[in-house]
Amino acid sequence: MPEGPDQIKAVVAAAKIWGEKDAMGYLTWALALPKPLYEPVRQAVSVCGKSPNVKAAADWLVQQDSPKVTMLLHGVMLGWALQNMAAAEAWCLQLQTTRDNRYVSFFTVADALCRKDPQSAVAWMATLTAPDDRNAAIDGTVTIWIRGDFAAMATWIKQLNPSDMKWAALVAARNWRAKPDLTLAAWLDQLPLSAADKASALKPPYPDSYHISKYLPAPAPNKP
Repeated sequence: MPEGPDQIKAVVAAAKIWGEKDAMGYLTWALALPKPLYEPVRQAVSVCGKSPNVKAAADWLVQQDSPKVTMLLHGVMLGWALQNMAAAEAWCLQLQTTRDNRYVSFFTVADALCRKDPQSAVAWMATLTAPDDRNAAIDGTVTIWIRGDFAAMATWIKQLNPSDMKWAALVAARNWRAKPDLTLAAWLDQLPLSAADKASALKPPYPDSYHISKYLPAPAPNKP
């Protein structure tokens, strides 16, 4: 087919069928794609969550050295979590990879949990003790919840510990959409945060869920 919208549509349709059957093949192919095919194929990568070899494909993906990995991983984890949450959660907990890959994996599982039930995302976040993992789960939860029951999300944020609340406020600011009766500054004033923390939430740069290592220094290792 000649290059153009029809070609892209046909390729993506065929790729979705492939991804449901063979996530490894899909990802190997997608990682090597040039523009303009790569982006629409990446956007469809969540179909790999239905594949019987999705775990092996995820294991392989996090070993690849490519700037495309985190975005592809987000799609794979979203599809996998929506299909088999327990397996996706377990995979995250044992994951040994780069900081950005691990962060985006936890972020995405929380994202998927919140799409189904925000309280399940809250409950999962509460089980996580590593700072990056907690931040990632808060990130995914707020990113989705702020699109729905904003008041319920705000109630949850207000009862978090100061460190978690500060992070949730930053994520909320990054995802803020204009509200006719509430500005971001007014909303932040409702939170029991310091004036400095509120001020930092009012201006970029905001956390980049796919490249957290560029935003935050790595957490200090736990002392034995």
